[in-house]
Amino acid sequence: MGQISTNGEIGARLRAFRKRRGLTQEQLAERIGVTFQQVQQYERGSSRLNAERLQQIASALDIPVGALFDDKDERALTEDEMRLVKGYRSLSSDEIRSFVLSSIASPVCSRKAGS
Repeated sequence: MGQISTNGEIGARLRAFRKRRGLTQEQLAERIGVTFQQVQQYERGSSRLNAERLQQIASALDIPVGALFDDKDERALTEDEMRLVKGYRSLSSDEIRSFVLSSIASPVCSRKAGS
């Protein structure tokens, strides 16, 4: 069984994800229907988050709820990475997906231009 996260740990992860998404406390507050002062309290760990609010925050940040509890999920995708995943999933054929994967994995892609 995993260790229980404290309000402070959850708040720190919330702050990290918010910043990673490029959102201000005001913007996150607007998305979840609270004041920015309430977001400050969540991030400091001085105010508890109920299940409904956790779900709203996770949705607003486009992360799984579990990411707020588990350090392993600290590496949640950036906005650009999410766009890549969504684009890949929207590809219409396995052949195209295979081409994209081989292009990304190719050593040519990792070389600097003109090398």
